[in-house]
Amino acid sequence: MAQIKTNLTYGTTGTLPAVSAANLTSIPAANLTGTLPALNGSALTTLNASNVSSGTLNSARYSGGKILQAQNMNSSTAVSYNTNSSFVDTGITDSITPSATSSKILIVASIQFTCASSSDAITWKALRDSTSLGEQQDIRATGVAFASVYSFAYVDSPSSTSAITYKFQFRRTGGSGYIYVNTSGTSTSSMALLEIGA
Repeated sequence: MAQIKTNLTYGTTGTLPAVSAANLTSIPAANLTGTLPALNGSALTTLNASNVSSGTLNSARYSGGKILQAQNMNSSTAVSYNTNSSFVDTGITDSITPSATSSKILIVASIQFTCASSSDAITWKALRDSTSLGEQQDIRATGVAFASVYSFAYVDSPSSTSAITYKFQFRRTGGSGYIYVNTSGTSTSSMALLEIGA
């Protein structure tokens, strides 16, 4: 049978017919031009993030442990207390709305306080809305009045996407003098709320 050979050195013109590309395994990137059509990417399992130069990634695709949002508040409002009966608000309060029920909230607080007499004992309480996250007693038998800082760090699992309010309360559980938060308004206390993705 006679063979017909075509020399493609000088190029081919016209329109190629519709053919199956089942055996097409590699096309040099330098030979690709134009715009790709909309394709189904369900089979795309790995994409190097360094190759994503624009656009917004869906937060659901992030791996766990990412800070999704942060809230911060500062207060220099003075609060004083001189009874042993019940808890009172320190004025250190802030709200945050988690973006997912699986998120955790990291609470970090620093509260400036002063005890006006010796051997005072203070009990601090952190709350998520009306739910207590625990109490901590701070006893100082110094023999003199003193100023100090109450530091708090806690990872909460609220399991909610509604607005949540965190706050701190305190009461005197020993001693007899006044206890001041932000003494005379000359000091500042703060609290930070950080949402951490699951």
